[in-house]
Amino acid sequence: MEEMTLHICLFGTRPEGFDDVVAEAEERLRDTLNVTFNFEFISPVEYKSTLQMQLMAGRKVALAYDAPWMTNNELVSNGMYYDLQEYFNNDKYPGLKKAFPEEVIEANRINGHLYWIPIMGVEKDMVMLYIREDLRERCGVGPVSDMASLERFLDAVREKYPDMIPMDLGRKGFYEFFNDESVERNRAGIFEPFGTGNMELYWEAAISKDGKTCLGATTYGDEDAAFAEYPEGYQYNYYMERFEKFTEWNKFLVENSITVATPGGYDSQDTFINGDTAVCIGTLSRGSIERELQENYPEGKVAFLPLYAEQREMKEKAVYTNRIANNFVGIPITASEEQKERTVLFLDWLFADRENYELFRYGIEGRDYEITGEGSYTVRSAANRYTFPYYELVWNVGYELSNSDTPEILLAYQKYMEKDSTYVDSPLAGFVYNSSDVRTELAAVNEEYRKIWFQLFHGTYSDVEQALKGYHARAEEAGLEIIRRDLVKQIQTFLDNK
Repeated sequence: MEEMTLHICLFGTRPEGFDDVVAEAEERLRDTLNVTFNFEFISPVEYKSTLQMQLMAGRKVALAYDAPWMTNNELVSNGMYYDLQEYFNNDKYPGLKKAFPEEVIEANRINGHLYWIPIMGVEKDMVMLYIREDLRERCGVGPVSDMASLERFLDAVREKYPDMIPMDLGRKGFYEFFNDESVERNRAGIFEPFGTGNMELYWEAAISKDGKTCLGATTYGDEDAAFAEYPEGYQYNYYMERFEKFTEWNKFLVENSITVATPGGYDSQDTFINGDTAVCIGTLSRGSIERELQENYPEGKVAFLPLYAEQREMKEKAVYTNRIANNFVGIPITASEEQKERTVLFLDWLFADRENYELFRYGIEGRDYEITGEGSYTVRSAANRYTFPYYELVWNVGYELSNSDTPEILLAYQKYMEKDSTYVDSPLAGFVYNSSDVRTELAAVNEEYRKIWFQLFHGTYSDVEQALKGYHARAEEAGLEIIRRDLVKQIQTFLDNK
């Protein structure tokens, strides 16, 4: 094959040691695909606009990270991604067939087409807090087992360690906090329509008990009247209860708590490892965090608190799901047919052999990580840790290694999140919102929402109710009600066709 360069767009910061990984991959592929890679890591805050501009300009991007919460639905609606269904469940591509079972592909099709490749290790990753257990012991407070005991610990940190940040939650702030009620709303018939895609603002929709009728859709700042048709107990603006709690807890955050900016990501763990904060937010993926902390503070100990109570207790049917991934890669139509074919072959190679997968996922064996047993590994050095954003390319439950430094409790939580019995299918599973008819209104409302979201989820408004009223009035002028009607109409059409 003639040599070809594949331009691949991801967001975030280029990982330390990544150039060596790319060089190794190119060497392994030299006699077969004969490709070179141009991985472009784009600033998270600029990724969405940069990718859209590149594609509008016709740049030959061979592979791009995308997501329903980023540009995905809009670009799919505009026909900007190739349909890749012919390459899956196909014996000509054994790597892809092994990595992506038919049920995964089926759940991520849109109208029978596969415009995106789902990158998902588990159905949903567990969100949890990492807690400096050694500091808790020094503060003389009891174990952190729920939000009340967490608050007691944070108060104690403020008093005993006034120069320390009690809690760093990164860019997402309190987004996941005080939301145990969400699963009860699900059971009552209120659901997030996961496929709202390029709507940056959050929506929930009420579905009738028989699953046939969309009773309405609501978002932040709505008056109680918007909830009138909702199930009993939820006929008021219940969002405000959380936002008021955010304001109350803002005292525990550092001012302007942005560390490494990732869109919606968990970006506060470095401050935790460096000893600057007593609590940070993360997921199950950082099993070695105690060892990393101990490289800076040998006496450091870490405890873990899953944010959602039913998940904390590992109850069945605690998570409602749409079976759709949160992260994808796609091949834009600006790529040539030959680039598309080479890119698919690269992806097939990536998943055909564990060694290829592990190269991108964990780095150079012997330098970045070591195999410690069957299906397990350890990081060589926390100080020079290779940290590829695996959820942008390589995160597949059939290929993952277990970090041998992972505490038993996290392994138990991991097994829990892998069980089918943990999940319940949402009646809106499979729904994908097409924003093409309200593109102008959506852009205007998103612009207004961007002005408030950081303060909203970091609790910095002194009067959050008034702030939301002002936002909502501007959003209505920008076309919020047009979007609401379109969303309800599309949900109803989806229910009618089930």
